[in-house]
Amino acid sequence: MGFYHYTNTNSHSKTLPTTNQTPKIWVLSDTHFIADSLHDNGHKFKYMEATAASKDLKYGTVLLKSLVQKALKERPAAVIITGDVTFNGAKKSATQLAKIFKPLTDNQINFLVIPGNHDIYDGWARSFKGKHEYKTEQISPEDWHHIFKSSYENATSVDPASLSYTVQLNDQYQLLLLDTNKYSVGPATTAPYTSGTIRPATIKWLEQQLKEGQKKGLRTISFTHHNLYQHSSRGKFGYVIENTATVQRLFSKYDVKLNFAGHIHAQDITKDSTGRCPTIEVLNGSYAVAPNSYGELKLTPGKLDYQKKMMDISPFLRSQEQINTDLSHHKAYAKKLFFDDTKAIIYERLYAQAKNQPKLLDAAAQSFAQLNWYFFTGTDNLSAQQVEEFEQTTGFKALVKYGAVSANYAQTALQDNNMDDNSLTIEY
Repeated sequence: MGFYHYTNTNSHSKTLPTTNQTPKIWVLSDTHFIADSLHDNGHKFKYMEATAASKDLKYGTVLLKSLVQKALKERPAAVIITGDVTFNGAKKSATQLAKIFKPLTDNQINFLVIPGNHDIYDGWARSFKGKHEYKTEQISPEDWHHIFKSSYENATSVDPASLSYTVQLNDQYQLLLLDTNKYSVGPATTAPYTSGTIRPATIKWLEQQLKEGQKKGLRTISFTHHNLYQHSSRGKFGYVIENTATVQRLFSKYDVKLNFAGHIHAQDITKDSTGRCPTIEVLNGSYAVAPNSYGELKLTPGKLDYQKKMMDISPFLRSQEQINTDLSHHKAYAKKLFFDDTKAIIYERLYAQAKNQPKLLDAAAQSFAQLNWYFFTGTDNLSAQQVEEFEQTTGFKALVKYGAVSANYAQTALQDNNMDDNSLTIEY
């Protein structure tokens, strides 16, 4: 496929992003931001929002500005977004998001991004006004480089075959930001690809980066949008990097201990079930979806410490925003949005069978939403007794009765006990 060739003028002797030997970085994913100028909060936008899988599209600007204000206060060395930066690939959304994060780079905090499957040449790029939607300009690879210029200015190397790049964080660690997406050579007219891969030319570049990092005594931390491993029975096709076996072999060869990803909107941490690949993978839940979480990684020469954080926007609201109860009680607002959207799936799926039993239908919908909340928030590690109690609820029994889930679904969905999904320590 053709590709815009970015010219990287940086040299390997460039100033490192930080000289701190114990820096911290913030990692978030799937911000799914839509520019305020692309909608009027009218009928068509609200309809689209109601089908957007619990994403808080209306208050995206407030969510991101609050994160920036918190970062300016706590001063991580870098803030990283692992793809699906925009909601539907509109150029105006990427441009506004870059402006929102500009105070970070103005204050010597690095801002690093990689695209997700919804960002480059997305045929769904739209604006919304009244009862109508309109096509709007999509993001090209060249646009991406221009809009997020500050990210690539940090690079010690930029892949000429994709939007991947490498950043040497300090004299201990290098960050490998990988483009795992499929997109056309020009503006698209169809839905974006869900699946992802790493191009053959990028694989060669990737190995060169790992080799050079090893020669310099650097430990590599990688970042992708698509996943290195399958994180649940729900997510393999379209979610796991298609040539993950090749990537895993390279990560094994060069001892990459940690990869961050997103895409499935769930908070989850896992490792290679075969034990062959040393890389542990952290998925951060979507920042656009309750509980609006991000990850904080603390780096020392001999250890990595990760902790999930949940954003509280209330300290950063302006006076006129504080009188908006959606914002002043945003945690409750976002959680209700999650539950309402998830319950709607069951109402639609089971209505024909259970319409004469509205209380039973309500209970089934509530149980399904609770199951999803456990999974997507990384709290799906219930005890055997707790699972048994959940299976005895009226709502779960209704889900099984009407075929929405299998009888053993709760056991597989609620007992993710392989690793703690919210914290992690890696020692070298």
